[in-house]
Amino acid sequence: MADVIIRQAVPEDTADIYEIEQICFPDPWSRDSIRYELEENERAFYLVAEHSGKVVGYMGLWWIMDEGHITNVAVRPGYRNRKIAEGIIRVMIEHTVGAGILHHTLEVRRDNQAAINLYEKFGFEVEGVREGYYQFDGQDALIMWRHATDEEIAALTPETAEETAEKTDNTGGYQPGKPLRKQMPKRHRSKK
Repeated sequence: MADVIIRQAVPEDTADIYEIEQICFPDPWSRDSIRYELEENERAFYLVAEHSGKVVGYMGLWWIMDEGHITNVAVRPGYRNRKIAEGIIRVMIEHTVGAGILHHTLEVRRDNQAAINLYEKFGFEVEGVREGYYQFDGQDALIMWRHATDEEIAALTPETAEETAEKTDNTGGYQPGKPLRKQMPKRHRSKK
């Protein structure tokens, strides 16, 4: 397979992300919600995977204090089982941990074992359940968390570590101030 490029999403990706939402989820986000995420929500950060100029997958995250709340991860049918979702998740975690996000969380359908297995590869563990979370069918969601490793924390630059410390008090609560840096990650290529 030709290279897959993983890059930060831009407003022009709204239609492609919306199309993937419609295909992949029984209760998809609206086009306006996606447009808002990409154009207005200062806490939203999205990555897309491109293959031959076509957006084939994406991942969204909300930056809240030192936490990253993963909103959605999706790959177009026909491009699955090519490690595209794995690549997007890897880039998202590397970039956001490097910017000071120490904890990542997400909800996943209890019966979505393929997704659960994928998240577990990155150190996510089930830490709770939201009963009846999915409006479409009332299915439960597992709440999964990933906490930065000691090695990841040690690798933070002094500037990032100081910025993260300034945003939390002794109990881990948020202190007002500028938002975390949302630097454009490097373009990543995957040959898988």
